[in-house]
Amino acid sequence: MDVIMAELNALFLGLDLCLKVGKTWVWIEVDSLFLVQMIRDGISGNTHCFYINRKIKKILNVMKFKISHFFREGNGCANWLANKGSYLAGYEELDTLNLDHSLKVMLLLDNASMPHIRYG
Repeated sequence: MDVIMAELNALFLGLDLCLKVGKTWVWIEVDSLFLVQMIRDGISGNTHCFYINRKIKKILNVMKFKISHFFREGNGCANWLANKGSYLAGYEELDTLNLDHSLKVMLLLDNASMPHIRYG
């Protein structure tokens, strides 16, 4: 699976989860400028991306959303989760009570609107 397909699948799963828990206003931040253009400007990408892109647009049609590009280094939590996801063989749900210490620290700093530096 290429990077764009991984990003599209992650976006679809995230949006689907938002709908399931009743969230209909989302701010999507991704580190792929091409993905932002696909969603914002209607670029469909290659044929492999077409069907997942269509599923995403169907969900977004019933939501209010904002989408923006963030450099990978600007969102340490998302980068940490992406790295973890790249090693998973299947779906894994994280328990907010037992988060990895480094992720917990980044979440606390984000919540306090404090900048932080990602090491690793």
